[in-house]
Amino acid sequence: MMKKVFLSLLWAIACMPAAFSQTKAGDLVVTDTSVCGSFTWDINNVTYTRDTTVVYTTASTTYVLHLSTGGATYDTAVAYDLTGYCYANWNNKRYVANGTYFDTIHVAGSCDTIVKVNVNLTIAHPDTTLSTVYGDCSYLWDDEVITEAGIYTRSLTTVEEGCDSVVAINVILSGVLNIDTTIVACESFISGEDTITSDTTLVVHGTTATCAINTSLHIVIAHGVSDTTVVDTIGGCKIVWGGVTYGYTSVGNTYYANIGTVNGCDSVVGIHIVAFDSIEHETIVSENERCGSYSLAYSALKPNGTYENRTATFTVDGTYNNAPNGDTLMKYDRYAYCRSYKTLVLNVIEIEDRVRDYTVDTMVCDKYTFSFNDFEGNLMYFYESVDTVLRSSGAHQNLNSCYDSLAHFIVVVNHKHYNDTIAKVCESFTWEANGVTYTSSTVDSVRLSIRTVGENCDSICRLRLTINKNPDVHIEGDWHVNPGETAHLKAVYKTSDHPTFQWYKNEVAIPASQGGKADSLNVTESTNTDIRLESTSNKGCVTNNWITVTFHVGIDEVENLQVNIYPNPASRFINIESADAISQVIVYNIIGQQVIARTVDANATQLDLGNLATGTYTMAILSANGDRATRKFIVNK
Repeated sequence: MMKKVFLSLLWAIACMPAAFSQTKAGDLVVTDTSVCGSFTWDINNVTYTRDTTVVYTTASTTYVLHLSTGGATYDTAVAYDLTGYCYANWNNKRYVANGTYFDTIHVAGSCDTIVKVNVNLTIAHPDTTLSTVYGDCSYLWDDEVITEAGIYTRSLTTVEEGCDSVVAINVILSGVLNIDTTIVACESFISGEDTITSDTTLVVHGTTATCAINTSLHIVIAHGVSDTTVVDTIGGCKIVWGGVTYGYTSVGNTYYANIGTVNGCDSVVGIHIVAFDSIEHETIVSENERCGSYSLAYSALKPNGTYENRTATFTVDGTYNNAPNGDTLMKYDRYAYCRSYKTLVLNVIEIEDRVRDYTVDTMVCDKYTFSFNDFEGNLMYFYESVDTVLRSSGAHQNLNSCYDSLAHFIVVVNHKHYNDTIAKVCESFTWEANGVTYTSSTVDSVRLSIRTVGENCDSICRLRLTINKNPDVHIEGDWHVNPGETAHLKAVYKTSDHPTFQWYKNEVAIPASQGGKADSLNVTESTNTDIRLESTSNKGCVTNNWITVTFHVGIDEVENLQVNIYPNPASRFINIESADAISQVIVYNIIGQQVIARTVDANATQLDLGNLATGTYTMAILSANGDRATRKFIVNK
């Protein structure tokens, strides 16, 4: 009887008017609040967007929420009249045109208010004081050339205010243009039929239709210097004189050049090339032992005085300043006009009279690399099977040995096998090739040691994987109502998933005509009903959500054992809380098979659902004094 009185009190509290406050009495907490827009209750973490009364019960406390919501309101009683020149500022906004506007006033802690704003502006045209400017035959105003006196105006528009300004100038021209310029000439200057040989000033008068032009031309006559003194010069690799380059063959000669002065007149100066000090000496020592011979490039002087490039080959140890034919070992740089004399210090090794034999008989994968004669630069690559004999040309060096060599190759080249897997799945994918589970798109490969008889190549498994995500959907609504009332359910989802929907009632698909394909559903029943929402993304991935719409039973049908289970749906664990001590918990699947049995001696416990598949289950809870309660819950993994 006490439990019946408690439920009656609960329903009475749920109907109390909102008082915009929170009270707490014993194990009952009542919250009255009014908000703008939406409200998230921290007791059950649910967001509400309309007026409602909600009751939430835990093992020890009953919570009641009375909620009143609202949005922005229109205040038509007050209109704000704005006046000004060009623009008006109000409520952090700038108005530049006449008219009626609506603006929103934000007040902290209160709902927004929308008010009317009347704007009446005087679009001013401020006058700029007339400025007087002077010129000779013309005046440049920005990019405009003015050639006649008079008053000129321009209209300028400001950027922010949008009001025009008038700028005016009074142009006064003298009609006379005086030009003064100086010309420096070397030795003489020709003006018309006259030749001028001394400094002078010429005045030239001219006119146009509106202007008199007076030009003063100052002529300055400059003179060059003729210096016949010859300077003895010793050059480096070359000498540049008067724009001409002189080299080694110019020794002993005298050259004259016109050297320009600052006035633009040339001075004649001569040089006598005595010698060049560009002759260099270089000693070449063989850093490594030479195999059989050594070749050196040098330059030789021809009878006509030019040079040609030659090569000398040495086969005997010694120190050399000349080639075997008697030429001096010298390198001539015809671009720098330089000569460099060379001394060669040489050690050579005799070539051994023997044959080096390589025999290769192998099976390789895809490519075989062979270094012939141990030279890294002589690498050979075989991509197919070969049977061939190679012989080196000339002598080769291996450490301190010189030899000619012969190589015989028998190479069998096999190739890898490829097995490609292209998969497009939802959420995750386990690749059989390596047993790895992937949760994001990837490109991967794995080498398998699977070889056929006589081959030496692994199999390569390659994966091109695209993983799409199940749509992110959950059900909101009040699914605990009185018999005959309607439970309003809504699918909440990310619009980027673009899912389609199908509702099921007790695993029977609801037709589209009854809202089965929509994102919301109304359920009116007299008994508890299992609801499932199947959401399919545009990539074909599916998410299922389950809830049970429960209808409050009469006072006489209240269970003797007060039990609360959460979360529901659950993925791995579910919590059970009871007002009385629990002695046993039993879980049955949808066909009535017992899947979990737990002995408990406490008011609360937690069940591990890790071994249960996704689906709907029934839980029986027994207390120590024999009371019993049943609950349906959903496992969603």
